[in-house]
Amino acid sequence: MFIIFSQRDDSPSPTAQVIDELFFGLRSSSLLRQIASRAVEGEVDGPVENTQLQNGASAAPVLARAIPTHMRAGTADSMSLQLSNLQVGVVQSSLIPPQARSQVFLPPSKSSAIPSLPSTMRGSGSSPLLQTLLPSLKRSFSLPYASDAFLYSNGIISSDSLLIACQAEVKFAEDLRKREHYRAAADVLDWLPKNDACCYIGGLLMLHWEEYEQASSLFEGASRSFGPMAFRNKTLEKALASVLPPSLSSLNSLSAYYEHLAQLFEEKGQYQYSVPFYRLAIESADQEVETTDFWHNVFRGQIANEYFEQAYMSLAEMPDVTLRNTSVANLVTAMCERNKVEMLLGFDFVGFQDDVEEVLSFKARNAHPLQHPIYSKIYYSWSIKREDYRAAASMMYQRARILDQLDKPDVETRHVHLSFQLEAYTVAISALSLLDPQEAWISLPILLNSGAVPQEWRQANFGTFGPSDEVRDSEIVELSDMRKELELCRGRRQLVVQKMSIRGFVSDEDFEILPMEVVRRYAQIGMFEEALYSARVFEVDMSIIFTRMVDTCITLSKEGPGAFSQHESHWLTRERVVGWEGEVHQKGWRLLQESLERHDTPSTGWQYRKNCLERIMDTDRTSIPPSWLTAFFQEREPEYLIRTCLRYQLILPAIEYTILMIKKANQPFAQGATISVTQTHLPYSLIDAVVGAAQSKEELRKASLVKAEIAARIGRVGRWEWH
Repeated sequence: MFIIFSQRDDSPSPTAQVIDELFFGLRSSSLLRQIASRAVEGEVDGPVENTQLQNGASAAPVLARAIPTHMRAGTADSMSLQLSNLQVGVVQSSLIPPQARSQVFLPPSKSSAIPSLPSTMRGSGSSPLLQTLLPSLKRSFSLPYASDAFLYSNGIISSDSLLIACQAEVKFAEDLRKREHYRAAADVLDWLPKNDACCYIGGLLMLHWEEYEQASSLFEGASRSFGPMAFRNKTLEKALASVLPPSLSSLNSLSAYYEHLAQLFEEKGQYQYSVPFYRLAIESADQEVETTDFWHNVFRGQIANEYFEQAYMSLAEMPDVTLRNTSVANLVTAMCERNKVEMLLGFDFVGFQDDVEEVLSFKARNAHPLQHPIYSKIYYSWSIKREDYRAAASMMYQRARILDQLDKPDVETRHVHLSFQLEAYTVAISALSLLDPQEAWISLPILLNSGAVPQEWRQANFGTFGPSDEVRDSEIVELSDMRKELELCRGRRQLVVQKMSIRGFVSDEDFEILPMEVVRRYAQIGMFEEALYSARVFEVDMSIIFTRMVDTCITLSKEGPGAFSQHESHWLTRERVVGWEGEVHQKGWRLLQESLERHDTPSTGWQYRKNCLERIMDTDRTSIPPSWLTAFFQEREPEYLIRTCLRYQLILPAIEYTILMIKKANQPFAQGATISVTQTHLPYSLIDAVVGAAQSKEELRKASLVKAEIAARIGRVGRWEWH
C-alpha cells in the first residue's frame, strides 16, 4: 500500500514509475512475508540505526514500531505496523538496473481518518489508479484490513512461481486495461512472463495504441493454446480463459479465435490485418463449420483496401454460388467507383462475364450520365473488349439520348450537354461502323408519348418513322439515323457558338432547331461546306444553299468583298479557297462550280444547277451566266436552257442556244453519215417558238440562221424504211 502515498524526489506530482516499484517488491510473496517476519514481538524503543548493505550503500533509516505481544508476526496487522514508517531511498539492487528510483515515504498516521489519495499519471479521469482498484470492504475501514483485502483480491502476491503468470495476475492486468489504465496494464505485463494470456492482453493494448503490426504478432502468439490438439497446462489455460470473451473460454476452436481477432481489427478499420485472420479462420475451420461469412468478410476487406487482384482471385475460391454472384457485382462497382477501369478490363472474369455485363448495363441505364463513374463509357469499353460492337454502340447512343432529356437550367449547361452528346454519338457511330453494313443497326424499346415520358428523340427531330396507327414495341436505329442525329447535334452546337460570338446571346430555341433550320443558318453565315455536308447527311433539299451561294457570287461581282461582314465570309477562310488564284468573286464562282459537281447528280435531275441558273436570271437578267453552267446544259439539257431563256425574255441567247443545239444534232451529217429519222430528235415546236419570238433586227437575223440549219438538216436525213 505504500504506492498510494508515493511521490518523486523532483516533482510534487505522483509518478507512474511507482508501478515498477510495486511489482518489484510484490512479485514474490516471500519478500513481504520475510519483511513481516523480521518484527520482534515485544516493545522496541527508539529508531533502528542505519546499516550498511553488502554493496556498501547505506540503507534508509527505518523506524521500527513495537509490535504488541498479542499480535502475531506475519499477519496483515503486523505487516501494516512494520511498514508504517518504511522509507525507500536510492538503493542499488541486482534485480533493478541502476537508476534514480521513486522515493516512498509513509509518515505515521496521527488520526483515524482515511488519508487523502494523490492522483496518478496512470489513470484516466479524476480517480487515482489504485483507488479504482480497491475492493469494496465488507466491514468498517481499517488500514491493515484494507491493505490485506487489496493484495489478496488482486492476487498480485499469490503466485507460486516466477515462471508462470497465474490467473489472478493476468486478471489484474486485464482489469487495469478495462478501466482504461493502459500504461499501467502495460507495466504490469512487463513484470509478468509472456505466456499466452499476457500476449492476448498485450495485443489488446497495442490495438488501442494503434500499433497494429505488434498487435497482430502478439495475437498470433496466443493462438498456440487453441484447438483440441494444443499443449497447455491447467494454470495457463485458466489464466487465458479468464481474459477471453466467454465464447472462446473453452479454447477448443482455433477458427473462432481467429475470427475474433479479425473482428477486433475490423472494428478499427484495419482490413489489411483482418483479412489474414479471416483466411486463417477458414483454413483452421472444421468441415462442419460454415465459412460463407468468412469468405464474405475476406472479400469485403480486400475491396476496402483496394486489393482488387486478390479479390478477383478470391472469387474462384468461394464455395457459395450466391456469394460469388454478389461479390462480382460488388467488385465491379468498387473498381469503377475507385477509377480502376483499366484493371477491370484486364480481368478475364472467366465464368462471370455475363454477370459483369449485367452489372455494368444496369448501372449505365440507371446512373446519372454526368456523375463519376460514367458507367456508359465503362460498359462501352467492356463491350469493345469482347467485340460486341452492337452493344457498345447501343449504350453510347442511349447515353446521348439521356443527355438530351436532362434538365438544362442555363445556356452554359446546355452547351456542355451538347458537347457530351456529340462525343456519345461519335463513339456510337465508330462502334457500329465496325459491323457489316447490312448489320449496322441497333434495337431499342420505344418510349410511349404519354404522361411525363418525353417524345422519342429521333421522331421529334426527323418526323415519324412509321404509320401513326402502327403499334411497335421496339425501334430500329440504323447507322444513317445515328449520323443524322450526330450532325444535328454538331450543327446546333456550332451555330450556338457562332451566334454567341456575333450577337452575344442565344435563346432556348437555338438549342432545339430542326435539321432544315441548321442548313439554312449555315448558308446564311457563309458556312457553305458545312451546310452542304449537313444537308447531305439529313437527306434534305440543298436548293437553299446553292441559291445563297449564287447571291453571294453576284454580290461579290458587283460590290466586291466589302459587301459582306467577316461573320458572313467563312467560306473565304477555307484552306483550299485561299490557295485559289483570282479575285474573290472568281473564287466564289469556282466554289459554286465544284460544289455542284459533287452534289448535283443525275439522281437529282440536275435540279441544283437549274436553281442556280434561274436564280442568276431572277437577280439580273442582263447578267451573263457562267460559261461552265450554260455549257453543262448545252451538253445535257439544251431544251431546258432554251425554255429558261424564253421564260425570262432572253430571246437572243435563246436563238443562239437553239443554233448550237441544231448544229450538234447535224454533226453526223458533216462526217458523211446517213441517219434514220428515228435516230434523231429535235424539239421543232420549241424551235418554232424561238423563231417566232424574234423581233429585233439582230434577233430576226439570228432566227434566219436557225431556219437555214433546219432546212439543211431535213435535206440530209435519210428515209426511214421497214426492216
